[in-house]
Amino acid sequence: MLTGENIYLRPLRFSDWEKTIQWRNDFELKKSAMMHPYPVTEFLEKEWYEELLKSKSSKFIYFAIADENDSPVGFIFLNNINPVNKNCYLGIIIGDKGQRGKGYGSEAIRLLLRYAFNTLNLNKVTVEVVVNNTNAIKAYRKLGFIIEGILKQQFFSEGNYLDIQIMSAFSISFKKQIGNI
Repeated sequence: MLTGENIYLRPLRFSDWEKTIQWRNDFELKKSAMMHPYPVTEFLEKEWYEELLKSKSSKFIYFAIADENDSPVGFIFLNNINPVNKNCYLGIIIGDKGQRGKGYGSEAIRLLLRYAFNTLNLNKVTVEVVVNNTNAIKAYRKLGFIIEGILKQQFFSEGNYLDIQIMSAFSISFKKQIGNI
């Protein structure tokens, strides 16, 4: 468990599916998080959890973002973890609409970066963000992410091809900015 001031990161539990299925079927959230546009059924969500929870792969790590009542407000993950090149991708969802805008996402990312850099010994964590998601880009910049490039017309949403901004955080910069906390 990774503990912050207002939230903590814990492993996903099978019972979390009842909340995450709602988030994964929220089309506004799907658009901002660049998720697939298809509906997620109970069967598919449970199957995804079963596969995820029994997997022994070291290529991805999922955490629930939990509040003081141990209730998940979102989830965060590292995927495509490459132990040779010491890099990976980050993804995050604050699914509970009532919990957005409280800084939980930034706190969760800070906790996960500390874990990625200090525990997994990774060097670089990359995130992809739709260019018009200015709140997310601003939050990532505050956390020390730098812009590495733009993928033109990379994501299709509501009849439009949108550009994606690639942003990365680096171990040395993170440790200087946030500290080895």
